[in-house]
Amino acid sequence: MNNATKLEAFRSSLAAKKIHDESVMRVYGPDARTWLNGQITANVAIASKGSGIYAVAPTVKGKVISDLVVYDRGDDFLLALPQSEATKLYDNFQHYIIMEEVELELLPEARVWSLQGPQASELKHKLQSDAIEFFSSPRLCENGLDAVIVQSTNEAALEEAITQYGLLVNETNWDTMRIRLGIPKFNMDFSNKDFPQEAGLRKRAISFTKGCYIGQEVVAMLEHRGKQKWLSVHLKSKLLLEPGSELQDQSGEDMGKVSSAAWDDEEQCCYALARISATKSEGIETLYCDKQAITVLGHL
Repeated sequence: MNNATKLEAFRSSLAAKKIHDESVMRVYGPDARTWLNGQITANVAIASKGSGIYAVAPTVKGKVISDLVVYDRGDDFLLALPQSEATKLYDNFQHYIIMEEVELELLPEARVWSLQGPQASELKHKLQSDAIEFFSSPRLCENGLDAVIVQSTNEAALEEAITQYGLLVNETNWDTMRIRLGIPKFNMDFSNKDFPQEAGLRKRAISFTKGCYIGQEVVAMLEHRGKQKWLSVHLKSKLLLEPGSELQDQSGEDMGKVSSAAWDDEEQCCYALARISATKSEGIETLYCDKQAITVLGHL
């Protein structure tokens, strides 16, 4: 089956992938919701059971510690976060539990699968398993779901159902769709050296109307009065770009570098994400690499 067919599954049926590089943390206790809302950029105070919310956990200085997906179980929460940051974020969260009745637990056996496409909900209804928890999670599609399996022994049933009703996609297929849609990835397109706005997460991960949270004052000040150093942009090119490809403006002045790129066989073009100088990017619609024009699809 070719890549174009697999990419079409995201739009018209079901494409699924095991998220190998994420760990799961449980947050529970009487104060879990209000406490967690004070640690991350998204608003979980208004979330409902079964929802999945993308967010950032920032430092007191507003920089990204990690991104994460918050799964609302009603009385407690599961957090899916990069494995590389799991221990760091656990320790950071523990530091901010003062008087609140909140407990944290890393779940080493838990597994996360993402089901993206209009038939994701059909698979959920077919399984009807207490061992598999489903949460809305539009990682790549508006109607996507994440499936969380707390005990890895229950994973086989999900994998069998996916094989029967949808397509298992590999990292290349997943990344191609991610980059095509202009979705940044932690430790590839941004890191813990960035503010959320520089990482291109303003629209996806930040609530500017919720109450206070760790780092909120800095994030809000950067939004309304500050000047960010970097800008994340979404690109399209007939030239094959690679991570690290250097970008210039029309005059040849260095603007930044490509952070991730993928060739799209269906459209015969390259989609990419890049970080460029925010101070020199106002109104820019075209960048250049090896003197070849590259279209700026949008600022993230």
